Amino acid sequence: MNGVISKSNMRDGTDREYIASYLQIIEVYFWDMVSQFYSGDGDDKATMLFRAEKLLDMLLFGVLRS
Repeated sequence: MNGVISKSNMRDGTDREYIASYLQIIEVYFWDMVSQFYSGDGDDKATMLFRAEKLLDMLLFGVLRS
């Protein structure tokens, strides 16, 4: 995780250790969130990965404009 963070372009003013903790928390709950967020809408791998990408985008980049 730290290797990915060290190579990534983070927002100004963010702390890399805080970001690592945030991503570790997301990892623990991520697939449960995907299945609950999109329950009942099909379950093939391509659909699940598409939905996972959309949810991860919201988790990483937020939903509101500044």
